[in-house]
Amino acid sequence: MRISHSRRWRNLAAGVTLGAVFACGAVPAMAAPIAVDSVEAAPERVILNPTEDPSTSQTVTWRSVGATPDVAATAEIRGADGHITTVEAEVRAERQVGEEPATTFAATFDGLSPDSEYSYRVLTGDSASEWYSFTTASSSDDPFTFTWYADGQNDLTEKWTPVVEQTSQAFPNSELTLQTGDLINYSVENEWEEWFTITDGERQTENWLPAVGNHEYFSDATGAYWNASFTLPENGPSEVGSSADAPYRELIANHLENRAYYTDYQGVRYITLNSEFRNQGHLETEQDVDLPNISSSEWRDLYIGMQAEWLDGVLEESDANWNIVQFHHPTFSTSQGRNNPDVREAVLPIIKEHNVDLVLSGHDHTYARGFLDEDVTGNDGVTDGPVFAVSNSGPKYYGLANDASNVWLNNGATQVTKYQQTTLTSGIRVTPDKLEYEAIAMQFGSNPSFDGEIGDTADAFTITKNDNGTKSVTEGIERRVATGLDDDSAAEPVDGDIEVNAAIPERGADGPVAPGSPTAGALTLSIPQNASVNMGEATNAGDRWTYSSAMPTIRVTDTRNAAAGWELSGSASDLASEAGDLSASYLGWVPRVLGGSTAANGEVALGEMRGGSGLIEPALLASADDHARFGSTDVVADLALDVPADTDAGEYAGAINVSLFPVD
Repeated sequence: MRISHSRRWRNLAAGVTLGAVFACGAVPAMAAPIAVDSVEAAPERVILNPTEDPSTSQTVTWRSVGATPDVAATAEIRGADGHITTVEAEVRAERQVGEEPATTFAATFDGLSPDSEYSYRVLTGDSASEWYSFTTASSSDDPFTFTWYADGQNDLTEKWTPVVEQTSQAFPNSELTLQTGDLINYSVENEWEEWFTITDGERQTENWLPAVGNHEYFSDATGAYWNASFTLPENGPSEVGSSADAPYRELIANHLENRAYYTDYQGVRYITLNSEFRNQGHLETEQDVDLPNISSSEWRDLYIGMQAEWLDGVLEESDANWNIVQFHHPTFSTSQGRNNPDVREAVLPIIKEHNVDLVLSGHDHTYARGFLDEDVTGNDGVTDGPVFAVSNSGPKYYGLANDASNVWLNNGATQVTKYQQTTLTSGIRVTPDKLEYEAIAMQFGSNPSFDGEIGDTADAFTITKNDNGTKSVTEGIERRVATGLDDDSAAEPVDGDIEVNAAIPERGADGPVAPGSPTAGALTLSIPQNASVNMGEATNAGDRWTYSSAMPTIRVTDTRNAAAGWELSGSASDLASEAGDLSASYLGWVPRVLGGSTAANGEVALGEMRGGSGLIEPALLASADDHARFGSTDVVADLALDVPADTDAGEYAGAINVSLFPVD
């Protein structure tokens, strides 16, 4: 989950003091672990990519410059109970960076619990990354938000950096990210270094779902950098058969591995294709194979056709609420002189047959969104078929096609919205029955056709699954998906919608209530009076004394009419006694949201003796986005205190300060 970079750390309530009283006696200490301090072959470019089922497993990939493939590489994962499991890594790729070897490793954590937070780190030899955290997907169709970039490609450090930063601010609750190709321009080392630098902090904590584009092959004919950067589900096209074309199909299937894949996330099946055509020679060089040449048309039919067959099967077996397909080259191109008939002829019939919900593409460096003419309904402005969106999230701009050469108009499709010289990012809110899409303007070229400001909504629509099994696509959204922007306005109402009237009674017995009071709409925190915690009896654990207890239940009440959400955090003071002080780093917690609230549990904070940093710095207790915030939310935390066995005996007391603040 992303957290907005523009938080207002405003304390809305006084701190709560939790008295922790215990006695400690000395027992023999266990040997201390060996410190990891080597920087040789240090892990870098750590990134999460999804497995087929990210509710129970997670893949992490990293690179180490200076490491050879025979170096021991592992990944460690830690659950809420503090137990650490070590997983052996596999070698993904071998390359050179200057005169140094560079090896990419990957590890997959299996057997995870759905909707649970884990922390992890990766190790190459005795050199370790920092600890990162992620949350597994829910096993049900819980609401969530994801973001989408199309391209990036040029001037990454200067121009794409602010787009990523603004996207993180606009969609602070995004749980995963799609990017439809052309992540870089020439596919050389320094560009990939830029891409990984810009995405630092997000790629380690949420899944990245990339689609390969033509520029991933620009100076890298076999796309070797791609395989050295990502580890994606191994469920792509693999049906080879036994006919005469089987050797060629096997060649193609091998290349599409790690480039065509699908993953299921909380009611959505995300399917990714590789629309960048690679000829027979490219793949033979890549795999060191020599086959008799077939005609370019036969090869092209196999290359695109295998993916179309696979897409048909993946959609046929999907029981997801929503099916979203992404690939780089648009089904309907938007820029002047662009057209992809091979993709359209192979893929469009399958998209239509299975009524895919959303088709995302890039490549054209313009923006357009629309529908098939045959999907117009009897209701003005409402369609019922697939939505096609082509976007541009980088600083490279092309011109829109004129009407005479407009691929949409010439192939039975309509553009609802289109822009040139405009950089956009998109956020999509998903619920079981609605998919709400918002594209936001991020940058402009010399002559943009969008007349709004940066941060304004450039396009918005809603796809609704109706109770009778039909689907409706309507213009606008109920409220902004971009909850992190300084704009609490809802989308403009859609003309022709059913009129709704409601009479609002006066608030308060003596007339209107002053703004800011709870009755008029406020965000408040309730803590039990004289709240305290006794950590109870100590348990002798050899090298430490351990204690466990629970915080009293605290309540967040949100009655604001329009808001992005809230976050509840806490930190501890050192625990003091006549015998001396104990650092707050020894105290940790496991937060829990109670009852039927859909607010999210906060961060598991492990104490120092369990490998964490405790509660010295503020840690998240709970958070709620604009879906989950309203009403009352009860929160507790299971406390764990581990102190060294040689700690001086005494009665120690400290405090936990809890703070509530709104999300901008």
